[in-house]
Amino acid sequence: MALTSGTRLGPYEILSPIGKGGMGEVYKANDTRLDRTVAIKVLPEHLAESPERKARFEREAKAISKLNHPHICTLYDVGEQDGIDYLVMEYIEGETLAERLKKGAMPLDKVLEYGIQIADGLDTAHRAGIVHRDLKPGNAMLTKSGIKLLDFGLAKVLEDEAEPGASDAPTRQKDLTKEHAIIGTLQYMAPEQLEGRTANSRADIWAFGAVLYEMATGEKAFEGASQASLISAIMKDEPRALSAFAPIAPRLLEHTVRGCLDKDPDERWQSVRDVARQLEWIADSSTEETATPTEKSVGSWRRAAALSLVVGAAAALLAALAVLGLQPEAAPDRVQRLSLRFPPSQRVASVIGRRLYDLSPDGRHLVYIANRQLHLRPMDTHESQPIRGTEGASNPFFSPDGEWIGFWAQGSIQKVSVRGGVPAKVCDVAVDPSGVSWSAEGTIVFALSSQGIYQVPAAGGAPEPLVRFEAGEVGKEPTILPGGQAVMFTSVNAAGHQTLIQSLEKNERRVVIANAGYARYAASGHLVYPVDTTLMAVGFDLSRMEVVGSPTPVMEIKGGFPMSRFAFSDDGTLVYEPRRPRDRLVWVDRSGGVEPLPLAEGRYGRAAVSPDARFVALRVHEGSSSDLWLYDVGRETLRKLTFSGAAGGPIWTPDGKRLTYSSGGNLFSIGIDGSAPPEQLTMDTHPQFATSWSPDGKILAYNQGTGGDIDIWTLQVEDGSLTSKLFVQTPAYDRHASFSPDGGWVTYDSEESGRREVYVRSFPDGVGKIQISTSGGHHPEWNLNGKELFYRNGEVVMVADVETGATFQASRPRKLFEIPFTAIRVTPDGNRFLAIVPPEASDSVSSLNVVVNWFEELKRLVPIDK
Repeated sequence: MALTSGTRLGPYEILSPIGKGGMGEVYKANDTRLDRTVAIKVLPEHLAESPERKARFEREAKAISKLNHPHICTLYDVGEQDGIDYLVMEYIEGETLAERLKKGAMPLDKVLEYGIQIADGLDTAHRAGIVHRDLKPGNAMLTKSGIKLLDFGLAKVLEDEAEPGASDAPTRQKDLTKEHAIIGTLQYMAPEQLEGRTANSRADIWAFGAVLYEMATGEKAFEGASQASLISAIMKDEPRALSAFAPIAPRLLEHTVRGCLDKDPDERWQSVRDVARQLEWIADSSTEETATPTEKSVGSWRRAAALSLVVGAAAALLAALAVLGLQPEAAPDRVQRLSLRFPPSQRVASVIGRRLYDLSPDGRHLVYIANRQLHLRPMDTHESQPIRGTEGASNPFFSPDGEWIGFWAQGSIQKVSVRGGVPAKVCDVAVDPSGVSWSAEGTIVFALSSQGIYQVPAAGGAPEPLVRFEAGEVGKEPTILPGGQAVMFTSVNAAGHQTLIQSLEKNERRVVIANAGYARYAASGHLVYPVDTTLMAVGFDLSRMEVVGSPTPVMEIKGGFPMSRFAFSDDGTLVYEPRRPRDRLVWVDRSGGVEPLPLAEGRYGRAAVSPDARFVALRVHEGSSSDLWLYDVGRETLRKLTFSGAAGGPIWTPDGKRLTYSSGGNLFSIGIDGSAPPEQLTMDTHPQFATSWSPDGKILAYNQGTGGDIDIWTLQVEDGSLTSKLFVQTPAYDRHASFSPDGGWVTYDSEESGRREVYVRSFPDGVGKIQISTSGGHHPEWNLNGKELFYRNGEVVMVADVETGATFQASRPRKLFEIPFTAIRVTPDGNRFLAIVPPEASDSVSSLNVVVNWFEELKRLVPIDK
C-alpha cells in the first residue's frame, strides 16, 4: 500500500512519492529532527513476506552503509516500523542519465567527466567488496555537482558469496521467462550473468562499458526486437564502432569501451580504476589539444574542425589569429576552441573576490593581472606587455569602445589607454570595490560592499550614490544594462546569492535569478552566470527586463571566485579558466618538508586540528553545498558531521569535544560524537564567522559583517546566557582573531593601514595595538606553548618569538618555509602544519581556454523564441 503525505516512519514525515520499481518504493520525506529533506525507500507490503526480497533489501542497506563517496548516494539511516522496512538516503535533485540520453549523444567532455566520476564511485564500491550488478543510465543521477550512483539494491557483497542461500540461481537462463527473475537490467548485463555464472566486479565493468557507449553515441550497445534476440546479441554480436556515430571520437576511447565489452571476463579490463585512468588520460589529451567537438545533432557528435595547438609561440600566434576572426570565409561563424597559455615568468594569481582579467568588447585585447601588475595582450600577437604605473592593480575592466582600461589601485579608480601612457585618476575610493564596470553612457559604476552602488563620470569627478543596499545586504558586480535604464548586480545576504535588477527611473528592484549571482548580459540575448563549476545561461528580454525560458548548463569552468573565472566580448569570444584537479591535504614540517595525508583529493575549505591532535575538522565542498567532516588521524577514517549543506569555518573548543562553525550567517556548535543535533549560538542579520575560543572555553571571538565592514566581536557563554560585545572596529577589514594560550592577548589581522598586517591587543580591555608583521601578514595563530606566533604572508609562513604576561614582547618575524597553499593550520605542539594544497600553485592560472564565435553555440544550446 502506498504511503500518503503526512505518514510518519520514525522521525521521518512522508511528503510525496518519487517513484517505484521492482525493489521498492521511494518517497520524498522530511527528517523532523534535523529539518532536512531526505529520500526514503521502503519494501512494498506485498513483497515483504518474500524472504528473498527481504534479504536483498537488507543487503542494499549493508552495501550502501559501507560506501562514502561524493558520486554515490549517501545512506543516512535504516529502520523498521509496523512491518515496514525502510532506508533513509540523501535526497538528490536532477535528472537521470537515462532522461538525458533521450536527447541524444553527449559531448565528449561530458562523456569523459561523467565516465570518470562513475568509475571512481564504482572503484570505491569494488574496493569495499561490493558489486552494483544493476549499473544503467536509470541508476545514475545528473546533479550540479556531477553524477550520483543510485540503487545498490542489487549489489552483492563478495564476502557473502560462499554463504548458504547466497546462490546466484535467480540469474540462470532457465528463469529468464519469470518476471523480475534476472538480477539486473538485461540491456546492461554481462554474458556471464546471462549464463548464470557468479557476477563479480568485471560484470560492473561490462555494464559501465555499455553506459559509456550509450553516452558517446546516443545508441544502445546491443539491441533486440525481443528478450531472446537481445540476449543473443549480447552473447554473440559486437557493437558498432563509435566512429559510426561519432566520427571524431578519440581512438583511445574506442579502445577503452571495447576493453569493457569483451565477452570473456578474463580478457576484459580487470579493474575499473584502470578504466578511469584511461578516461583521465583521454580527458587530459583532449584538453591539451583542444579537440572538443563544437556542433551536435541527435545520435551524432557536434561537427566542426577542432584546432590542435602545440604549446609555444606558433600556437599562441594561431590562437590570436583565430580570436581575431580570421577563419575561412566559407565558415565565418564556425565555433573554435583554443588554448592561451601564459609565459612561465608571469605569475597570474587569482585574488579572492576580485576580477583577474577582462576581454575588450571588440575581442581585440585581453588585460590580466600578472606579477602584481596589469598586462595587455593584443589578440593578434603572441606577446603581452606590462602596463606601467599599474602596480598593485585589481579589478581590470574595459571601456565600451575598448580604448581604455579601468582598474583600482592605491586608493583610487584609475584608467589608462590601451595605446600606452600614464594612468589617470578617475576618483578616490578608499577600498577596493566589489565590482566595477564602464557603461555606454560614459559613467563608471562600482559597488562598495555593504554600502551601495556609486557612479562617477569616466572623465573624472565625485562619485554619486546610485543604489543603496538594504540592511544585511552586500552588493557585487554592478553593470548598467543596455539602454541605461537599469543596473544589474549581485545581492548577498544570509539567505545566499541572487541577481537583482533595479530601475534607475522608478527606483524599483526585482529578482531575475533567485539562487545565483555574478550574471552578465550577453549581446546574444542571454544572461550568463556561474553555479559552482558550471556556467549557466538563460534567455533575457531586455525590453521587459525578464528572463525567458529555463536556465541551461553551457560550459564547465573553474570553481571558486565566480567573477574571476570567465569573460566574453560583444562579438562572442569567450575566455574562461578550465576546471582543475582537486585539492590535497598535507602535513608540513617547520623546514617545509611535505607529507601527504592518506585522503583522496577533494574540494577542501578550512581545516582545524583538534587540541589533542587526534582529529582534523574539514570543510568539504560537494557541488554548491559544504559540510563539516571529521578525520581521525590515527585510524585514517573520515566521517560526515553536519548535513545542512552550508557549514563553514570549523574551530575547536579547548576541551576538543565540540566544533563551532557558521551556517546561514549565524554560529552553531556541535559535538564531535554526533549524539545530538547542532546548537545555534547566535541569530543576527549580519554574517558571522567563528575564529577562536578563549582557553577557559567561556568566550568566543568571531567576525561579523561583510565586504569592507568586518569587525571583531566576542561572545561570552556562561551559565546558559550569551552576551555579545564589540572588540575591534576600524573602517577596514579586521579578521581572524585568536586568543593567546594564557587568555590575556588577542592577535588578528587588519587592513587599517591599507595593507593586511598582524597585530596584538590586550584582552579584555583591548588597550594598545602592537604590530607583529613588518611587510604584510594575515591568519595569525599561536603556538600553544605561548612562546611563538605564526602568520602567513602569501605563500610564506612566518614566525615571531613572543613573551606574554602582564606585558607583551615580540621578536622580529622570520621565515619558516614557503609552499603553495590555500589554507594552513598549526598543530598544538607547533612542530607541524596542516596545509590545503591546490593543484595549481597558490590558485595561480597557467592558461585560459578561448572559444571563438561562442554566441553561435550559445544560441543553439539556449534558443530564444522571438
